Amino acid sequence: MFKTLALLLIVLVVNGKGKTSDKLKREECEKVEVCKWDKTENCVLRCMSETCYEQVYGDIALEPGEIHREQSRLFLECFRKEEKLGKFGKSNIV
Repeated sequence: MFKTLALLLIVLVVNGKGKTSDKLKREECEKVEVCKWDKTENCVLRCMSETCYEQVYGDIALEPGEIHREQSRLFLECFRKEEKLGKFGKSNIV
C-alpha cells in the first residue's frame, strides 16, 4: 500500500507540479505555432476556450500588452467552470 501511495504522489508531482488546469492549458496553448507569433493574449485565450473568450471579450480584442483585470477574472471563472463540467461529464463545451 505504501508503494502505491508513493507512486501516486510521484505521478501527481511530475504531471502537474502543482499547476492548476488553467495554467497547464495556457502553457499548452502558448506552444501552438500560431500563438507563438501573436503579441496579444487573444490567441492563447481563444485556444483555452473559444466559448469563454466570446462570452467575456466578444468583439473587443486585446491590444498588445493590454490587460483587463475584470475580464481576466471572468474568463478564468468561465474556463474553470467549463473544466469542472467537462470533468464530471455533464458538458464538454470546448
